[in-house]
Amino acid sequence: MKNQSISRADVLRTTWQIVRKSRLRFGVALKRAWAAIRAKAALATTDERGIWLSFRKVDGSVRNVLATRNMAYIPAELQPKNTGKPETHTIAYFDIWNEAWKCFRADSLLQIG
Repeated sequence: MKNQSISRADVLRTTWQIVRKSRLRFGVALKRAWAAIRAKAALATTDERGIWLSFRKVDGSVRNVLATRNMAYIPAELQPKNTGKPETHTIAYFDIWNEAWKCFRADSLLQIG
């Protein structure tokens, strides 16, 4: 993925939303914002069936999922009808194993791939 496609404004907007939602220090929130934006970009541009994401759930457990946003791998009846304005502090994905749309907070992302 090229960093040129990521705007500085998106990174800062996401960072400040993470700071407000989770009360993390700015430096930590900035690192998590970059990771979240890279994950969103990877989900949007992957040609593969999916990518592995690992994140911490609200109850503290770690969840590993095979996620995609590639419409070729999402059943027609589950494809989104319209695209609302996405929140920048959450990452929405299609869970391939459960065949359902899910999301998690950007500050809980642990690993991509």
